Amino acid sequence: MIFKAQSNNLFCGLIDLIIDRGVVVLLQYADDTIICLKHSIEGARNLKLLLCMNELMAGLKIIFLKSEIMTINDDGKWAAIYAGIFNCQVGSFPY
Repeated sequence: MIFKAQSNNLFCGLIDLIIDRGVVVLLQYADDTIICLKHSIEGARNLKLLLCMNELMAGLKIIFLKSEIMTINDDGKWAAIYAGIFNCQVGSFPY
């Protein structure tokens, strides 16, 4: 679903200057998932809608309150906005 939504321009992944529409880096380990997106409020809202629709179809629950948003090259302003969209907390990289 993620890749189909990306091919329909609902959101853009990283490195879109090199690869058409970018690459959504989707890493999954057991019950953990990491999704990397290019900065876009509309794209983030589309992804949130897609995740909520997946919850309804699959019957699985995404616990957004236990999730984290991490941004790169951001002074913290956008991280708070994205955290509000996904109803989660702002995390930080361990460096």
